[in-house]
Amino acid sequence: QTGHGPAHPVELTLREAQRAWIPFRDKACALEAQPYWGGSIMSQVVLMCLERLTLARTADLRIFTSEY
Repeated sequence: QTGHGPAHPVELTLREAQRAWIPFRDKACALEAQPYWGGSIMSQVVLMCLERLTLARTADLRIFTSEY
């Protein structure tokens, strides 16, 4: 939204989807790290997962936004 009136429905839907994706990403990475629970590598597994999923989401958003 540019501040010139109400947001476009696509923008609103995209914003809602992104807000839903963030908790999904966090839970998916917590699940991925479960086998390492309590180990010294657990936090590294979580961070690598967060980076991987965020980079993939960024690529998805670039494709999506180029269509609109």
